[in-house]
Amino acid sequence: MTCILYVDDSQTQLENVRQVLAQQGHEVRTAMTVEEAIECMQDGKVELGLIDYHMPGATGVEALQTIRARAKPNPLVRFYIYTSDNKAQAEYRKHAFHGAILRKGDTAALVAQLEPVVRLLELTKLARR
Repeated sequence: MTCILYVDDSQTQLENVRQVLAQQGHEVRTAMTVEEAIECMQDGKVELGLIDYHMPGATGVEALQTIRARAKPNPLVRFYIYTSDNKAQAEYRKHAFHGAILRKGDTAALVAQLEPVVRLLELTKLARR
C-alpha cells in the first residue's frame, strides 16, 4: 500500500501507530528525531509523512522544514501534522503541511482520519500510470 513515515518523540506511540498502520497493509517507518526521519526518506519511497507537533528539540514545523531542506522529498509526498493542539491544526497550511490529523488518544481515530488521505494517494498513483 502506502509507505508512511511517522515522526514522534514517544517510543510507545511510535510502536502503537506502526503496528496499527502495518496491520492496514502499509509500510511504516518510524523516527524519534529529525535525523532519523531524514534517513528514512533517503530511498525516495516515503509517500506520506505524519509528524508530531510537540517534540523536544524541534517542533513539528521545524522538523518539516529540516526534512524538506535536507531530504529533498519528491513534491508528491504529503506531510500531515499530528496534534491535539487546536491552534496548530487550524494553522497547518501556514506551516506548509498538507493537512492536520487530530490526536484523540486512540489509534482507531488515527486510522479513520488517515483512510481518505491514503485513498487519495492511491488514486493519484493509479492516475500517474
